[in-house]
Amino acid sequence: MTQATRYKNKDLTHTENKTLNQLAKYSESVASIGEDIKLTHSISQTMKEYFSGLEESITKREGYYKVQGRLNYLLAKRFIWTTFNNLRDIDLDVVTPRIKSISDDLQLMHMLYSDFERNIKNPTAAFENIFLSSQKEYTLLQKFNEKIKKKLSILKTKETSLAALKKAQEEELKKISKKNKELYQAKLKALKTVNGTYVDIVHMIAKLQEEFTKNYKKLDLFINSYRSDFLEKFQKESKKYKSAMIEILNAQAYLLDTTLWKEAKASKTILAYFRALPVGVELNTKGYLKYYLDSLDEEKSGENSKELFSLYEHLQKTQKDHIMVLMGSAQDAMELESALKNICSENMQVKAFIDETAAFKWAMSNHVRIIILEEHLATMDAKKFLDFYHSAIFSRPKIVLEGNQLSLSTKNYTIAKRLSNGSGTHKVVQTIKELCPDETH
Repeated sequence: MTQATRYKNKDLTHTENKTLNQLAKYSESVASIGEDIKLTHSISQTMKEYFSGLEESITKREGYYKVQGRLNYLLAKRFIWTTFNNLRDIDLDVVTPRIKSISDDLQLMHMLYSDFERNIKNPTAAFENIFLSSQKEYTLLQKFNEKIKKKLSILKTKETSLAALKKAQEEELKKISKKNKELYQAKLKALKTVNGTYVDIVHMIAKLQEEFTKNYKKLDLFINSYRSDFLEKFQKESKKYKSAMIEILNAQAYLLDTTLWKEAKASKTILAYFRALPVGVELNTKGYLKYYLDSLDEEKSGENSKELFSLYEHLQKTQKDHIMVLMGSAQDAMELESALKNICSENMQVKAFIDETAAFKWAMSNHVRIIILEEHLATMDAKKFLDFYHSAIFSRPKIVLEGNQLSLSTKNYTIAKRLSNGSGTHKVVQTIKELCPDETH
């Protein structure tokens, strides 16, 4: 008797018999597997293939390592995309081709990392997706067992139905007098047919269950032979790729963030929108986030909002506000730096320079909230430095200018406070206290 004949039964529906015959043909295709499932690819081969894809993606993005700045993407991702969408809603033109390119690539990297992270957090999924899925015999036998499981479900439902029918016919037969031979024989014949089908199905279930159990043991033995070894090697190998991917994500996030806000500051529509708000908003992520959080109650906020408070704390720690001091005299610069450090809170840092180029390079990777400078510097005047600063750096700091001879009439930046020449350290300190009451004491 062939497998197909063994599964076939005239009392099953055409569809049920068809699926059982397909199962029989599938059974013949897995017959060559034998008692032990053979490896198609070794652990090393499957890992090499998986990580080579990640390595290719990382290598393509090595240029992001040169970006001067980082923003914790995993913590900031929700707010980054909210900001992106909000600014785009205000002015569609804010998303330039360059910003779209950066954002598209960030989304691709995010999806790649999310898939990778799922494998790290779920070892079983990693083992199945990376190792088991590449094993031909294992996959074939597993699919066959899934088919057996489905067919067993069909047959058990049929068995239950026939058992009920058989019992009902037996009860009905008892009530028929044997003197009514024609009716009795007809009912007896119907009962024998149902009983025969029932026996065939019970036998079929037993055979399929036996086959399912035998296959399951093979699959389980194969899994147990390789699982622990694979996971140990996978976890060890994944560490270096995880750190590289996070580094790229953080650089991409910083680049998107800074480039987006640079365009926002050049948009008349966006500037008009923020100027119309009842409170002033500093045009960067930390300022925009603070504006949003000020409208929330931290105690009553949900998990998503609490995450944003954590982000703001992170930005305060990692993206400190700075006061940049630029003087012509090294002694004046050091004295002013020392005095300001004594009054500033931990959220405000002070850095002094006498070299304009060094000051500019430092400002490129730090958020400068206030610039204190003299009219005439070592190699240029304050106007030339500020023009250069504004053209290349994304922030718009408050400016304290010492001196009253230089004319600074420009829409690019405004002088928050003018001090006369030789005003002295004490006067500058008092000015900073007025400009930053929350960050000084």
